[in-house]
Amino acid sequence: MIKIRGYNKDLKKIEIILEAGKILNVKVLDQKEIVEKQYIIPGFIEIHSHGGYNFDFVLADQKKLLFFLNKMALNEGVTSILGTTITTDLQKTRKTFKNLSPFINKKLNGANFIGWHMEGPFISKIKKGAHPISEITEPIIKNINKYIDGYFNNIKLITVAPEIINKESLIYLNKKNIIISAGHMNANKKQFIAKEKYGIKSITHFNNAMQKNDDLNDNSLSEYIIKNDNLYIEFINDRIHNSKELADKIYKIKAKDKIMLVTDSLQIKGLKDGIYPGPNGNIYKRDGAAWFENKILNGSCYTMYQGFKDWIKYQKASISEAVAVTSTNQANLLNLKKGKIEKDYDADVLILDFNFKIKDVYVMGNKILEK
Repeated sequence: MIKIRGYNKDLKKIEIILEAGKILNVKVLDQKEIVEKQYIIPGFIEIHSHGGYNFDFVLADQKKLLFFLNKMALNEGVTSILGTTITTDLQKTRKTFKNLSPFINKKLNGANFIGWHMEGPFISKIKKGAHPISEITEPIIKNINKYIDGYFNNIKLITVAPEIINKESLIYLNKKNIIISAGHMNANKKQFIAKEKYGIKSITHFNNAMQKNDDLNDNSLSEYIIKNDNLYIEFINDRIHNSKELADKIYKIKAKDKIMLVTDSLQIKGLKDGIYPGPNGNIYKRDGAAWFENKILNGSCYTMYQGFKDWIKYQKASISEAVAVTSTNQANLLNLKKGKIEKDYDADVLILDFNFKIKDVYVMGNKILEK
């Protein structure tokens, strides 16, 4: 049994008890009681990361995975993560699933690897971003089965381009309990709405690799998504992928329970500037991001921890609002008993001092130690 006292996201003094992987009890204390000057909040949930600290999910090195999960917890406060694949050939994708899926939901000294986010190969060739065009595949049920057969229970989220996927495939994925996110798409507003009703619940890295309109006028897909209270959005708030002005607009207009900060980080996160081999060619790390040789943006080096702090610093969000966009909303999308400091929730707990420095991280009630 572990007992922790501090302040919750609403700045109330609380005492929590952790036992058997769960939050056994949460007690609101008299505000006159003396408690340590620290925040007790849910651990961050990262639903879009390709890797970091010299680890890449597609390259599927098991020892590096364990080191990566430890760093994600201790350096970033991440307690749960969806491993995110990139478009690659069928054999490599299935090898990735085979090598790393045995670690899903295992007790490890690090963030909990909760499953896969499959980003590609069922995406637009026009809005492919960093994905190799030669491996992009038509999202018919036959092809979906080729990639996913045997791993349906491990894949929690899939990114697809709505304009190229048919309703039968969308219905099929829904029946397999895989959450559908629209991304790397060239769909216009009309095309998107036509497929949304078949189970699209989220938008992959909103405003990146999609049709967009800088004015966000009423006829644009971007404006439709922002004002749609049923759609979750991923958002990279590093001020490289997206502007502060767009982040401010999202904070002001988008439903607070539908914003999810993500990183879209690559293996070069946590490494020095330089050139590194990736799953689909060299990656150039400079200016706080990942780039191709031709200076086109490839991915991020951002962290969920920085995202939490930046939402407070730049968008003037409350701690409670920052918790929502880094944990609670992701848990709700994935239907997890996580993301809240409440009785009977998973004991994924992050302890921060009053300067937001990470003090302790608990995953399923286990304190994470330096590896």
